[in-house]
Amino acid sequence: MQKLSDARIGAGNEVLSDANTTKDVVGAANTAVVSVLSYKFDDMVGATARAKEYLASEAIDQYDKSMKALETEIQTQKLQVVVNPVSVGVVSLTGDEARVLVFADQIGTRADKQPSGGPTQFAMNMQRVDGKWKIVKLDFFETPK
Repeated sequence: MQKLSDARIGAGNEVLSDANTTKDVVGAANTAVVSVLSYKFDDMVGATARAKEYLASEAIDQYDKSMKALETEIQTQKLQVVVNPVSVGVVSLTGDEARVLVFADQIGTRADKQPSGGPTQFAMNMQRVDGKWKIVKLDFFETPK
């Protein structure tokens, strides 16, 4: 028998019925976003090590490809990027899997001290791996032209 709450949140979605896990996912997502998306040109090895503590599955390959594509720019511009989540919401939660929407501020600083960046938003899939919530996929939204 379907319950009224199933109609509101979707059958099987535990985001409203499991407040403790939802809170855990939000906390893990906040920490993961900062660790995965922030870096400094003179500590890329450390940044990569920190990032990979919070990545699993497809997200590892996404991270590696992204950093490889940006490698020259990061070093040439002596770039430092800090990403701070402003708001994190769990869209769906089923067992050890969650879909999260993130709104964040992304600030980059180059060697010439010229700041760049601004607000960004993206979604990510997270999964509990060995008791720790990790990002398994990142979905960045393209800005309409």
